[in-house]
Amino acid sequence: MTNDERSNLVNTIFVLVNFSIMSNFLMFRFASAPERLTLTVTAISWLIFIAAVVSVNTWLYLKYYRKPKRTV
Repeated sequence: MTNDERSNLVNTIFVLVNFSIMSNFLMFRFASAPERLTLTVTAISWLIFIAAVVSVNTWLYLKYYRKPKRTV
């Protein structure tokens, strides 16, 4: 997978996640109390998922893709 393909995939995933979060907040605006609890749990789980994906990708980048600095 090239860098362009990887960045397109990451951008697509972020667009889908952001769309789901925005629709979640729009539904939250017009929801009753039990539905608000469900939507809040859904939003928190999305944020945990995003944090996990970002941290795993950062770890993989630091472990495998970063070039070590040259010591002169």
